[in-house]
Amino acid sequence: MAQEHPILIPPKRLETDYPVIDTDPHIKRAFKYARREDWVVGTGVAAFGPLFMLTLERFTPSFASKGTFPPILRLSSAMGVLAGLGIVYQRSCLRFYGFTENKREEEMDMREMVDKVKRGEPLYGESSLTPYLQGVAARNSRYSSLMFQIVPWVNLANHNQVMGMTVSGESKAMAIKFFDDSQENDSTTPASALFQLSTVEGVGMLVEVLASAQIEAQEAIAKYTAEQQLYLRKVELGRHMLHTIAGCVDGTDWTDNGPEYQEHWNHIKIKAVSVKLMATKEIILQHYLIAMQDVLAGLKSLEKIARKLLATQEEQGEEYFKDSLCQTIHAVTLKVIDDCWNTLQTGRLTAKQKLTDYASLGDVPFEVVVGTVTGPDGQVWRAKVDLHDASFWQNRVAGGQVAAADERSSQDHVAEAITGDSRSFEENCLLQLSLQHRYRAIQAADMGVKDVLSRKEGVIVGDDVLALFKYAQEHQFAIPAINVTSSSTAVAALEAARDNNAPIILQTSQGGAAYFAGKGVKNDQQQASIAGGIAAAHYIRSIAPTYGIPVVLHTDHCAKKLLPWLDGLLDADEEYFKKHGEPLFSSHMIDLSEESVDYNIETTAKYLQRSAPMKQWLEMEIGITGGEEDGVNNESVDNNALYTQPEDIHRIYTTLKKISPYFSIAAGFGNVHGVYKPGNVKLHPELLDKHQKYVTEKEKTDSDKPVFLVFHGGSGSTKKEYSDAISYGVVKVNLDTDLQWAYLSGIRDYILNKKDYLMQQVGNPDGDDKPNKKYFDPRVWVREGEKTMSARVAEGLKDFNTANQLQDDGRSRRRRRTEPEQELLVVISEGTSIASFSGDLASLTAPAFILSTQSLVEFSAYWTENLPLFIAPTQEPDPGLRALLVLKWVINTLKQQYCSRSEKLGSEKKPLNPFLGELFLGHWDDERFGRTRLISEQVSHHPPVTAYSIKNDKHGIQLQGYNGQKASFSSTIHVKQLGHALLTLTPPGAAAGVTETYLITLPELHIESLIYGTPFVELSKHMHIASSTGYIGKIDFAGRGWISGKKNSFTATLWKDGDGSESKPLYSAHGQWSGDFKLREGGPKSHGREIESFSPANSPLSHLTVAPIEQQDVFESRRAWFHVANSIEQGDLDKTAHFKSRIEHAQRALRKKEQEENREWERAFFTTVPAEPGALAAARKSIGAAAADREKVFHRLAAVLTSHASVGSGTWDGIAADKTNGVWRLDEHKAASAAPPFHPDVGSLAIGESADDGGTISATASRVTTATDPASPTK
Repeated sequence: MAQEHPILIPPKRLETDYPVIDTDPHIKRAFKYARREDWVVGTGVAAFGPLFMLTLERFTPSFASKGTFPPILRLSSAMGVLAGLGIVYQRSCLRFYGFTENKREEEMDMREMVDKVKRGEPLYGESSLTPYLQGVAARNSRYSSLMFQIVPWVNLANHNQVMGMTVSGESKAMAIKFFDDSQENDSTTPASALFQLSTVEGVGMLVEVLASAQIEAQEAIAKYTAEQQLYLRKVELGRHMLHTIAGCVDGTDWTDNGPEYQEHWNHIKIKAVSVKLMATKEIILQHYLIAMQDVLAGLKSLEKIARKLLATQEEQGEEYFKDSLCQTIHAVTLKVIDDCWNTLQTGRLTAKQKLTDYASLGDVPFEVVVGTVTGPDGQVWRAKVDLHDASFWQNRVAGGQVAAADERSSQDHVAEAITGDSRSFEENCLLQLSLQHRYRAIQAADMGVKDVLSRKEGVIVGDDVLALFKYAQEHQFAIPAINVTSSSTAVAALEAARDNNAPIILQTSQGGAAYFAGKGVKNDQQQASIAGGIAAAHYIRSIAPTYGIPVVLHTDHCAKKLLPWLDGLLDADEEYFKKHGEPLFSSHMIDLSEESVDYNIETTAKYLQRSAPMKQWLEMEIGITGGEEDGVNNESVDNNALYTQPEDIHRIYTTLKKISPYFSIAAGFGNVHGVYKPGNVKLHPELLDKHQKYVTEKEKTDSDKPVFLVFHGGSGSTKKEYSDAISYGVVKVNLDTDLQWAYLSGIRDYILNKKDYLMQQVGNPDGDDKPNKKYFDPRVWVREGEKTMSARVAEGLKDFNTANQLQDDGRSRRRRRTEPEQELLVVISEGTSIASFSGDLASLTAPAFILSTQSLVEFSAYWTENLPLFIAPTQEPDPGLRALLVLKWVINTLKQQYCSRSEKLGSEKKPLNPFLGELFLGHWDDERFGRTRLISEQVSHHPPVTAYSIKNDKHGIQLQGYNGQKASFSSTIHVKQLGHALLTLTPPGAAAGVTETYLITLPELHIESLIYGTPFVELSKHMHIASSTGYIGKIDFAGRGWISGKKNSFTATLWKDGDGSESKPLYSAHGQWSGDFKLREGGPKSHGREIESFSPANSPLSHLTVAPIEQQDVFESRRAWFHVANSIEQGDLDKTAHFKSRIEHAQRALRKKEQEENREWERAFFTTVPAEPGALAAARKSIGAAAADREKVFHRLAAVLTSHASVGSGTWDGIAADKTNGVWRLDEHKAASAAPPFHPDVGSLAIGESADDGGTISATASRVTTATDPASPTK
C-alpha cells in the first residue's frame, strides 16, 4: 500500500474582527462552548415546526382529513430538533472562527489548553485516524464553513490540524521554547533568523511557539498570583498578631526590665523582621506579575502579526516574493517581528530576575504559642503555629506543632489536646482574616458621596471638590455641569439633582453671567458679566443648601479675549476668601485652546498660582472643541485639531501638579458644541485612556487614572460614549444645548396647547368674560420650561451614573441595612464565616459599631403601638366580628414588629441582647381607654426568652406571652420563633368572670434577596389565631415570586371550627403586611363584600410612657444600658465596647455564682406553669384557680391548632416548652408586690458598676478610663 502523506489544510483566510480559536472545532467542543442565547435560538427553531403543525391542525376545517397530521407532526418535530441543534452548532462554530465576538470562548479555550497541558494530554483530543484522514476530516468541515459560511460539515474526528499546523511543523516547533532556560543563548537572536520567517514552515513554528508560550505564561501568572495573595494575607495577619503581642508585653506590669522582658521584646523584633521580609516578597511578586502580564500581552500581539504573515504567505505562495512591493512589506514585517521578539525577551528576563530575587530571600519563622498543657509528669507542652507552615493556610489539622519544654517526646493525649488548640487558633485566624476583607467591602459598598465630604449640602469648595472628583473616578460616574442663565434654570437643575439624590455642577458662561445681570447693562469692559456672575454665585450659595445636595459652583469657557471677566471674578473670590476663608466660586475654567500650547500652559499655570492659596479648582482646555458656544467659535477648525496629544496632557499635568492638585483637563477627542453634524469627525473616547496610560507610565503614579478629565460638548452623545469616557477618568460632563431645547419645549408646548387662553387678558373658550391671568402669569409658563429642563437633567444624571450616588436618610444611594444585614455583619466582625457556617446565630455577640441603643426586651411594646385596634375587640358584641377585629389587629402588628424600626430610626441596627432579669416597664395613657400597662422581663438567658404582659383593666383585656428566636444559617438566614401569645378579653355585656381567650402563634422568618445584596425580612409558613368561641384564623405568608407577586404578601382566612373551613371561610384578608390590605366577606378569591381597606402606615401610633432614667431601677433596660446607649449616640466605639463588655462580664459572674451555690435566678414578675394538661390539677393550688382555668383553655386551643381535622395540613408545631425553659405566665402575686429595687441582693453588680470583694465582675482591660465613671446615669 502506498504511504499516506499528510494533507495540508491552509488556515482561515477571511479577515475577521476577532481572533481565531479553532478553525475546525470538534462537535463536543462546539456544544460545550455554546452560549445560553444559542440554545434559546436553537430551541425556538426546534419548536417552530411542531407548533406550526399543531396550530394548523387546530384551525383545519372539520371536514378535512386529519389523519395525515400525526406523521407530519412527528417529521416536523424531528426536523425541528435537527435544525435547532444545527443552529446552535453553527453559532458556536462562528465564534471559533472569529466571525463573531468570542472573548468568553477565548478565555475558556486558554483554560482548557492549560488543563490539558498539565495532564499531559493532546491539546485537541486523541485520534485513531492517520494524518491523511485527519487532514480530510479538517478539509471537509472547514471548506463548507469558510467558503460558504453555512452550517459546517460536522466534525466528529479529532485531528491535529485545528490551527492549520502540520505534523512536521508541530514537531519542529517543539525544539524552541520561549520560557525554556536551555535557550538562553537564543534570547538575543532575531526571530527572523531563529525561525526562518521567509518560509511558511518557519512562520508556523513561530506561531506555535507563541501559542505555547501564552499557555506557560498563564500558568505562571495563576501560580504566582495565588502566592502573592498568600503573602498579602500573611503580612496582614502577621502585623495584626505582632500588634497584639506587643500590646500585651507593653501593658504588662514588669517589676524590672529583666531577662524575661528582654526575651519577649527580642521575639517581637524577630517577628517584625519576618513581617518586613514577607512584605518585601509580596512587593517583588507584584512586580513579577506586572512584568508577566506585559509579556503575555506582547505574546498575543506578536501572534496576531505572525498569523497574518502566515496567511499571506500561504495564500500567495512563491509569487509573494517575486513582487518588489511585497518584498518591501515583508522586510518591514520582519523588522517589526524582530523588535517585538527582542522586547519580549527583555521582558522575560526581567520577570525571571524578579523571580530569582524572590526565591533568594527565604523566610524568617513567625511562630506563636497558641496553647499550653501540663502533662501527668509535670512537663509543660506548647502548641505553636508558624505563618509559613503551608498546612496553616490549608486549614488542616496538621498546622500546629507540638513541642515539649524540655524537647522530649510527647504523650498522645497531651499532643492531641495541644493540636486541638492549634487547630482552633488557625481556623479562627483564617476566618477572621478573610472576613475582615468582606466586612470592609460591605462598609465600602455602603459609602456615598456625602461620606467623603465635610460639607454635605450647599456649595462645596477646596478639598471637598477634590474628594468629590476622586470618589466619582473610583465609582465610575461623572457630574453633569449645567449652564444656568437665571434663577429659573438654576432651580430646574437643583430639583433634578435633589430628586435623583445626586451632586451637581452649576456654571455660568460669560454670556450667561451677563444675562443674569440683565441684557440692558453695558458689557464693553465685562462689567455686566462680572456683576451677573457674582450675583448668580450669591444666589446659588443662598438657595443650594435648601435642596440638601452638594453643589460645585463653576464658570465656563473663558477664552483669551474674556480674561478680564475671569480677573474680575477672581477679585471677588479673593475678597470673599478674606471674609469667609473660602472663595466665592468653587472653580473656574480657562479656555485657551485656540492659542499656542506654550501660551496655553503658561497662562493656565499663572492663574492656577493665583487660585491655589484659596484651594480653588481650575479647569483648562487643550485641543479644540468644535462648534460654537457663547462667542467661542470653532466651527471651521481642522478636524485634527479636535484631538489632544498624550504628550500635551503629560506636559500640562507635570506643570500644574507642581503648583496645586486642584485642576482638571478638558481634552479634545472629537468633541463638538451644538447639535449639528461635526463633519467627518467622530468621538474617540479611547484617546482619553491613552492619555491616562501615558501619564501613568511617565510619572509612575499610584493611580491608573491620575488626570481628572472633562467632557465638553456632551449634548447629543450616545450613552456608550458617555460610559466609555467616564471609565477613562472623566468626572465632569458639560450639558447645555440639549437643556436649552428642553427648556424651550416646555414653554412652547404650553403656549401651543393654551393659545386660545393667551390671545387676550379676558375671554377664552370657557366664556367671553373669563379672565386668563392664571394662564399668562409668567410663574405658570416659566414653570413648564423648568419641568422639561429638569427632566432632561435627570436623564443626564442617569446617563452619567450620577443618580443615587449620595447617602441620605430618605433617598440613600444604597438603602440602609435591615436587621438581617446587620446579623451578617455581626458574623463577619466576629470572625465566623458565613460561607461555611451552619448553626445557631444566637451564640454570636454583636460588636459595638453596629449596635442599636434599644434592647430586644423593648420589642414587646410593638404589640400595642396601635391602642385603638388592641381595645377594639372588647367593644364588639358579635363573636365572629370580634374574632375578625382580633385578626385585623394581629396583621397590623406585623409591620410594627418586623419592619418599622428602620422607618422610625433611619436605619436598622442590631438590638442589644437582654441580660437575665432585664426589665422594660411602661404604660400607655389614653382618655378613652384609660391606662394600659406593659411589663416585659428577660426570663431566660440560655435559651434567650422574653416574657411580657400588656393589660388594660378598664376594658378587661390582657395580652401575655413569651418568645425566643432560634436563628440559623445554611444557605440563607432562617429564624424560627418559639413561644406564643395569649389574648384574654371580656366581651361586652358578659357576666363577671366570663372571658374569651385567643391563642396566637408566631411566624417563622427568613431573608430574601440575600444573593443580590439587598436582603429583606420575609415571613414564611403561617401563623394561627384560635378563639375559645370556636373561631380559627390562619395567616399564610408568601413572598415575591420569580415573575410576579409582591414581597411581604399574605392571605388570611377566618372560619368557625365545625361550621366552615379554610377553603370556605366567613371572612378573609389579603395584601401586604408591610403595606395595605383588605378585609372582605367570604374567601380571598370570592366576590364577597369588601368590609375595609386598611393601611398600617396611616394608622396612628400610641406613645409609651416610661419612667425617667434617674428614677429607674438598675434592672430596667434603659437604665442598665444607659452608658452603652450614650456611647453609641456619641459614636465612641471604645466606650461602647467597654460598657457593653462590663455588663456581659458581670452577668457571667452572676451565673457562675448561682451555679456554685446551686440556686436559680428569681424572676421579678413571671413564673412557669405546667406544660402538660395533666399537671394542672396538682398545680391548681400553687398557681390559683383562675390561672388553672385559663391554662385549661390554652391547652384546649393548642390541641385545636395541632389537629389536622381543624386546621388542615398547616398545623402548629406545638408548645415546645423544652426549647423555652418552660411555659411563662405573669405571676399576679409577684406583680402586685414588685417594686424597685427588684433585686436588692444584687443591685448594680448586675451591670458591673461596682465589683465584689473578689473582683470577679470587674471590668475588663480597656483603653477607656473608667475610674471616674458616675455610679448613676444622670446627665
